[in-house]
Parts: sequence; C-alpha cells; structure tokens
Amino acid sequence: MSEERDQVMGGPGGQPTSDQPTTTSDQDLAASAAAAGASDQDQQDPTPAPSPAEPTPAPTPAPAAEPTAAQVADMDMDELMAAFGGEAERAPDLRPGDLVTGTVVQVSESEVMIDVGGKSEGKIPREEFGDLPDDLKAGDDLRVVVIHADREDIILSKRQADLEAAWEELAESQDEEKVIEARVVEAVKGGLLVDLGPFGQGFVPASHVSLRRPRNLNTYIDQVLRLQVIEVERRRRRVVLSRRLVLERERAGEREETLLELREGQVRHGVVRRLTEFGAFVDLGGVDGLLHVSELSWQRVESPRDQLHVGQELDVMVLRLDREQHRISLGLRQLLHDPWRDIPRMYREGAT
Repeated sequence: MSEERDQVMGGPGGQPTSDQPTTTSDQDLAASAAAAGASDQDQQDPTPAPSPAEPTPAPTPAPAAEPTAAQVADMDMDELMAAFGGEAERAPDLRPGDLVTGTVVQVSESEVMIDVGGKSEGKIPREEFGDLPDDLKAGDDLRVVVIHADREDIILSKRQADLEAAWEELAESQDEEKVIEARVVEAVKGGLLVDLGPFGQGFVPASHVSLRRPRNLNTYIDQVLRLQVIEVERRRRRVVLSRRLVLERERAGEREETLLELREGQVRHGVVRRLTEFGAFVDLGGVDGLLHVSELSWQRVESPRDQLHVGQELDVMVLRLDREQHRISLGLRQLLHDPWRDIPRMYREGAT
C-alpha cells in the first residue's frame, strides 16, 4: 500500500518526480489564455497615439494702398521707395533708385508716359511738372528716377531726377572749389544757417564765417554770402559751407598783386583791421601792414585806440617793405603836418 501511495503521490514524501508533468490549475490556465488574447489583439489592431493640434496660421495683412499722384509729388526718394515696396518682382534691368533717360510717349491731363525700355511704359504723375512746359511733346528725352518697377507697373519721378542732378552738381562744386551765393536765414549756436533752395538749409560754422571768428553772428542775417562747399552728406541732406576759405583765396590773390605794386615811400589807402597795444594792423588789399604806435602822430600817443578804431579807412605811407617775409611797416604821422618845420619860422638864429 505504501508503494502504491508513493507512485500516486509522485515519490517518497509526496514530492512529484522529474519524469512526470507538473499539474496546472484551471484558474492559472484561464489567466494565461486571457493574457495571450490581449497580446494578440494589441498586435492585430494597434491604436495610434493622438497627434498634437496644428497651429492656426496668422491672417495675411491686407496690402497697403499706393499713394496718390499728389502724395507722390511731395515724397522724397526713401519715402517713395518704401511706399511702392522694393521687394516686388522687378522689371528687367530697372531697379528703384536708378537714374535713367527715357523718351516721352504720351502727355495727358493726369500723367506723362515715358518709354524707359521696359515691357510697359513708365508713368510720371502730372503734379510733378506743375505747369507743363509748352514744348514738352512725344519724342522728347527726359532724365527720370525709377521709383517702382515690376512687370506690370513702372513709376518714375522727374522731380527726383532733377534733385539728384542738383546734388551731383553740388558735389562737383565741392571738388572744383566753386563759389556759390546763399542768403543767411538764421544765426544758431555754433554758426549760420543759409538758404540753399532745393537742398534745404546749409550750415556755416562760426569758425568759417570770416577770416576771424565774429563776435556777433546776428549781424549776418539776411546778408548774401559768397561760400564754398566743404562737406556734402546726401543721405542726411547735410551741407557744410565756408566763407573763410573764399576770403582767404581772394585775399591770397590780392596779396600777390599788392606786394608787386608796393614801394617804400608810397602812400596807400587802407582799412584798420585789428588794434593792439603796440599799434594797428592795416589792410592794404590782401596784405596787412603794421602801423606802430610811435608812427601815429608827432605827439606822444599812449594807445592806438585813442586815435583809431576797427573799420576806419585812412591813408598811410609805406616806410619799410620785406616782400619775402610779407612784412610792411607803415606810418601815419609822415602825412601830417610836421611841427618841426615851423621852428625856423618861429625862432630866428640869434634871437632872444
């Protein structure tokens, strides 16, 4: 009986032997089957993960309206190019800012059509011309500036072309040291403002107003000055001018001519330019001579200011001349009555 029991139990002590399969309960089998079924279902019908929501595109802004013809006539180059947009598809060989020569095709009440070589004619607003010249007709050539150019539309400006040409002429006057005339409109800190017409206002630094820095700039208001351009900044619309350079150049020419004419003992007309304790500097025409205080009078003079003032005109005698050093000594008393000449008449030899 014990052997049979051992066989039934699987071995001594009731432990199953390795040669016999392990018995599995019904509950374990059911759990395994459920897990396997769930795994098969995951492989056969996978559920995709939800995708993130796409951002809503921002609304496209409406294009800005193009300026009217009247507004175009009052704009400068930068404003015109910004108004018409510089990123549009351009017409071949035409770029905003180009200065070109075109041929008048048609003149109407609202615009002038110009052939500048594109697939379509360019347009210039009628307002840019003011009163249209009577001789403007088809076939005439005009210099114009391209404001906007694409394959459908070309906007041109004659006013800008005229202004560009004027700026070029102004820059050339700087290189060639040409003299221009301008009226002083205002005295400001550091200098003068002058009217330059289409260029706006130019600036004359105080150090360039005259040969010597003036004490009162207000005296120059409304005067028309002869000036030389010394600096041009087209983008900033800035022009700096000098009157001193013009005066120096004119004075240098006068100096050479005067030095050739001067002779010792010669009487010359001059203008007092500056006073010092030891004398006065007299302008003889591009060159200054020194009138020493001892040569002012036959009597003792304490200060030149007792007898002279700046701007005074007078005749003087050339006493000594050094052309190489540009040194000129002048005398005034030599032109005055010499009291020593009266001595023989007033006093006779042997008289008591």
